[in-house]
Amino acid sequence: MLEEVLVTEMLTRVVAALACGLETESEAKEISPVTQAVQTSHLEVRNRVQQVMLFGRGNSVHDVVRLNRLRQGVERWTDAMVGRMASDCPLMLQFAIDPSRASDYAQEARDYGQGSARNTSAYLMNAAMHDLLRRRTSHLAAFPRANRMIAQSVMQMFRPELFDDAGTMKSVWLHRYENGGELKDQYSKPAEPHTVQEVNRAEADDAQFERWYI
Repeated sequence: MLEEVLVTEMLTRVVAALACGLETESEAKEISPVTQAVQTSHLEVRNRVQQVMLFGRGNSVHDVVRLNRLRQGVERWTDAMVGRMASDCPLMLQFAIDPSRASDYAQEARDYGQGSARNTSAYLMNAAMHDLLRRRTSHLAAFPRANRMIAQSVMQMFRPELFDDAGTMKSVWLHRYENGGELKDQYSKPAEPHTVQEVNRAEADDAQFERWYI
């Protein structure tokens, strides 16, 4: 439960920053009051988690150190995402944990411009962030049902054309095909699992929405 509270700050800040950016373009104030209220409520819960980490009875040093490392990683990647978003809208920096660090990420994104360099940077950042969450969180979800509801809400934020008629998100190779790109071998259907490791990996992928961020 403590892990999920720490990781969820990433979502609340990014969505609040996104709402700020959208309203800056449209000059409307319909979304940010809701997203900022959610973020404020989550900050209160996060502060309680930190109190438990520091002063909770019965906590082992190992668990506290592990949670603190998770917190530091989440804060760093939150600033990375907010910073990249803020490259086009500096007002989003107010939702960063460390505005100075987020500003550096924003400048880095502007330096990359639009193209393969920026896409490669985004891919590597996503892979590293995903790896951190995999390694520093437990395999069991505290609230599987709540995480599924969050995942469904997050998916509804994407553009409708990203999904097929059945409501499933389209694959990368299908997007490339629809946009006139060539189909690459690396986007072909993966082979059926044969080894124990491959079977375990496939089962883990099927249960990914038990943790909304995985």
